[in-house]
Amino acid sequence: MEFVGTKFGANIKSLGSYLGTMENILFENVVLHDVEKAINIDLNGQDDDARVQTIRVKNVTFRNFTGDAKIAGTFTCPGPAGTCSGILLEDINITGTQKPNGGFMCTGGVAGRAIHCSPPAPCLDASEEQSSGDSGGERTRAALRGLARGNLFE
Repeated sequence: MEFVGTKFGANIKSLGSYLGTMENILFENVVLHDVEKAINIDLNGQDDDARVQTIRVKNVTFRNFTGDAKIAGTFTCPGPAGTCSGILLEDINITGTQKPNGGFMCTGGVAGRAIHCSPPAPCLDASEEQSSGDSGGERTRAALRGLARGNLFE
């Protein structure tokens, strides 16, 4: 998939008033050109309300992203640790063009791993090892179901 001149590449957002869990999502083989944010998880959406978050994001993989964006990515997961868990950045090579902060920015309860990730994501454990587990089939089906409902991209 290719994004040219868009606000977001891979985007998951919610509002503080929403309930539920978004899980087992795969974004894969993405090429970016002149994008504002390559990767974005924002559980505040347009809601600056300080309510306790009742939405959770689990097991989201961003794999094989290349290209340029003003900001490589943001993870805004207010609330307790584990609000956004199981986040995996794998084989990421994004040039952040906004200076000085064109890399990854993290806020709140974000946990996961980064494997072969440039630029580094400070809130995720860095690793050079290869990942194991789900081949992506179920995550791909979940992502496509979400995309069909218009929930994943803006």
